[in-house]
Amino acid sequence: MGNLANLGFGFGQQIGQQQTQQGMAQQALQQALIDAARQQFAAYQAQPGQSQGYLGQAIGVSPVPQTTTTSKQPGLFDYLTLAATAASGTNWKSDPRLKTNVQHKGQFNGVNFYSWDWNDEGKRVANPAQPTFGVMADELQETHPQHVIRGKDGYLRVKYAELMRELVGAA
Repeated sequence: MGNLANLGFGFGQQIGQQQTQQGMAQQALQQALIDAARQQFAAYQAQPGQSQGYLGQAIGVSPVPQTTTTSKQPGLFDYLTLAATAASGTNWKSDPRLKTNVQHKGQFNGVNFYSWDWNDEGKRVANPAQPTFGVMADELQETHPQHVIRGKDGYLRVKYAELMRELVGAA
């Protein structure tokens, strides 16, 4: 009876952990939607000022130079958003040969994360829905080879869903 009780307790814990992970992924997805809406609203707010700038340029007014620098350190929700994106089970192309303007954004549980732009080859072969935030497949292959595969086209792909399960489970 004791073994049966322990087995039931273990199943209960596993279900609870899975529900927690799913909730965190859903929360991250909702946060990404809120952030996208906030960015779109900010663009709408900036539009009248841009229009005045165009008018000023048309009549020859010299613009006042302005510099704005923004920096964002990725946090847990950025990584969880990536996990939610990867939850579809798709193995996204993450080969560094397809990327340009690569910028290190942070590290989570020993794995480096980057942002990038797709180069011309990347735009040609990668799904347009693919994120531009994640890992470098060649770097990950050294530390987590079980999460990297080489496609028939010769490019490296990352099993993001599996990677995120491992990283979130270790957090």
